[in-house]
Amino acid sequence: MTQYLVQRKRPWCATVILSGGLLASGAAAVSPSRPDESRTAPPAPDEGSTPEPTLLSADPILAALVVEAMASNPAIASARGSADAAGTRPPQVSALPDPVASISLLNSGRPWPSSGSERLVEATVVQPFPFPGKLALAGKIAGLEARRQDAWVARVRLSVTAAVRRAYARLLVARENLRVVDEQRWNWIAIEEVTRARYKAGMGALLDLLRAQTEVTRVEQARFGEEARAASSQAELNRLLGRPMGTPVPETEGLAPIADRPVVLPELLKLLALGESVCPEPLSANLAVDRSRAAIDLAKRSRLPDFVGTARYMQETHEASWWGGIFGVSIPLNDPRKQRQAVAEKKARLRSEEAAREDLQLRLRAATERAYGGMSVALRRADSYAHGILVQDQLAVEAAMVSYRTGSVPFVSVLEAHATQFADQRSLFELLADAVSKEASLYEFSPGDADAAPRAADSPFAPAMPASMWETPR
Repeated sequence: MTQYLVQRKRPWCATVILSGGLLASGAAAVSPSRPDESRTAPPAPDEGSTPEPTLLSADPILAALVVEAMASNPAIASARGSADAAGTRPPQVSALPDPVASISLLNSGRPWPSSGSERLVEATVVQPFPFPGKLALAGKIAGLEARRQDAWVARVRLSVTAAVRRAYARLLVARENLRVVDEQRWNWIAIEEVTRARYKAGMGALLDLLRAQTEVTRVEQARFGEEARAASSQAELNRLLGRPMGTPVPETEGLAPIADRPVVLPELLKLLALGESVCPEPLSANLAVDRSRAAIDLAKRSRLPDFVGTARYMQETHEASWWGGIFGVSIPLNDPRKQRQAVAEKKARLRSEEAAREDLQLRLRAATERAYGGMSVALRRADSYAHGILVQDQLAVEAAMVSYRTGSVPFVSVLEAHATQFADQRSLFELLADAVSKEASLYEFSPGDADAAPRAADSPFAPAMPASMWETPR
């Protein structure tokens, strides 16, 4: 396994130490030199050892936000309501058709009853009886659709959880950048005082003082941007949690948990196996195949006749009552143009569902590998910044300040050294937040729908909203 340990050395700097081979497990799992593993079905995850997101696992605020979203998100409630509605369909479609009762009156002579006229009163009850097995198959198909709706609820929950994690990561990086901006501002104020003193002593130029003052003003512009970013992320969290507008999200240590403890990446093969067992789309695809097979059986039975039973009771004036019954059978005379074509249609749909299931498995694997690779790269780049670039930035800043005080370098060297240092600090936090977002996408186990073929309109996985339904565009 790959283990990352980030230790914060200064308030503005973090150092990443790697123990074990960097991405050794992930690289081995997808390496072209080991083709046998790529063709081997991944093992099922062990009970009690299921991998979970780890980068912010110690953040109690994020855990509380996810729990609240599961209870309050309207999209989850909507999906649950649709699943409950689908669960009521099987008993409806598997029940016998309602009988039809009728009463008729026949009167001889005038249109209205009169003395001497003959009347015949008839009561009739008609009950259709589909061929045995048809109703059971219809109930089975409805039950499979209800289970697909349950899978859709699981998909909504996974997507909302990932959206909460991504929005929280954006909020954290905005708050981290605000801290960096504040520190940057105090640094520029200190530099401004140094340049002012040098200018008064005749050792510096007015241009140096003005440029230092400009940097102080420019930092304020950066603060406005990060404040807007934090407000946008907070608004997105309130939307996902169904909270009132303006509800604040408590302050936490931010990205500090990543810097304070090891981060272990699970093996890619285990993640692929977990995705196949957790992702709702493969389950829905399997149910769709079973539904198509049941639909073929039902279409074949449609070539068999249905029955209808009729009970009649008649009462004539001053005569005895009569009763009787009629038994009817439907005759599928249009079988070549109707029933056989229905069977061919269902078989074609089964082939489509089986191909879609295979395509789904490939897309899920590709999406998992993409998210895993993105998270790994983000952590590697964060290591490069924290363990190398920021350390070098600090040395460059110290050297520039010493040389400037002795007059060896112009003020622009000090300016560039500080600007580069603070830009790299913000890049480090951006990379850590990007790793959190990629981890959220990894455990979302979403195959994505960007390159998927259109689905049937009645499918529970047919998109009713744009692909960005979970998160507002940024």
